[in-house]
Amino acid sequence: MPRTPAWVLDGELDGMNYPYRIGEAGDFNGDGMDDWFFSAYHGLEARGRIIVVSGDRNFGLAAVEHPMPLPSSFTIHPCYPNPFNSSVTIPLEITGGGTQQVTQSILNPLGQVVYRFDQKSFTPGTHLLRWNGVSNSAMQVATGTYFLQAHSQYQNSVQPLHLIK
Repeated sequence: MPRTPAWVLDGELDGMNYPYRIGEAGDFNGDGMDDWFFSAYHGLEARGRIIVVSGDRNFGLAAVEHPMPLPSSFTIHPCYPNPFNSSVTIPLEITGGGTQQVTQSILNPLGQVVYRFDQKSFTPGTHLLRWNGVSNSAMQVATGTYFLQAHSQYQNSVQPLHLIK
């Protein structure tokens, strides 16, 4: 059974007859962490809601003592030369903490994978990848527009590449 809240914040929502209450719910779900709740009740309509949220009551209200590192992110800078006729350089920049797994593929206009770069983890910094217009089956691809697709756990990026022979 939850204990009596140690603190409660009361107020009106948008100046209407719709009071709200935010407070500590104690260890409502038995996970060992203090939970918190917020509720709102519309007196004129005789209806309301109570929502209990699992976790620390300071969530969003206080600074974190040990901040979590931000996930790494990547940027595909403009490929050069583009258009190209023999090979294209793909600058991949990794920012944030730690290494990041980024998968890169070259797609044709139908979305089919023509070439897939070797999968590996990248450390923070700029890395240069090169594609010479050859497919994974070692065939020279035709003149046309292709798309570099790069994706990680947190983001996806697509950039056109123009091969001219």
